[in-house]
Amino acid sequence: MQGLERLAATFFAVIFSAAMPADQSIEARSSSDSRTEQYPPALTSEHSALAEQEGEFSLQSRYWSSQEAEPIVTRLNAQRRMVLGNRVLELVVSSDPGSDYPYQGRGLTGFDTSLNKHWYIWMDTTSTGVALLYGSLSQDSTGVLEGSVTNRTQGVETPLRIEIRRQGSREIHEYFSPDEIGNEWRWMELIYDRY
Repeated sequence: MQGLERLAATFFAVIFSAAMPADQSIEARSSSDSRTEQYPPALTSEHSALAEQEGEFSLQSRYWSSQEAEPIVTRLNAQRRMVLGNRVLELVVSSDPGSDYPYQGRGLTGFDTSLNKHWYIWMDTTSTGVALLYGSLSQDSTGVLEGSVTNRTQGVETPLRIEIRRQGSREIHEYFSPDEIGNEWRWMELIYDRY
């Protein structure tokens, strides 16, 4: 066994043995748990569907600071590529060089074969927090993800729902969260157009 593989095997053995009842060994759990997978986990059709989203895109962002406000429209650049052994789709978003407001963002989308659901993590230069969402995406990567995002003005986590749909060749992401009295409203829309 190579050094890195031995280290990974030791790490997982320690983590998994600490999480299971004292009377159940790793071998016993592995033989009786239907979620047990090979190491590393095999890629699935969900991972292949994520890989089909690779490419370069122009990205239009429309952000509403309130329900009464006109949207603030920003044009950005986006690149998607598979990373971590083709298990995770990385999204890198940036403003144009020389922009009055330099912006950078990173997103990661994956499929957890143990939980049988997609996950999404987002972080950018407008905040020090992250958004973390789970859900189900179809083979064309449309669907709904739900989780939370840090509300930087209030210092709390806020529920977040993202609906992803297609309109012809366009990919549209709509962001929804509750307002001050708990009514959900759309506060951002992202439109991806492949270059």
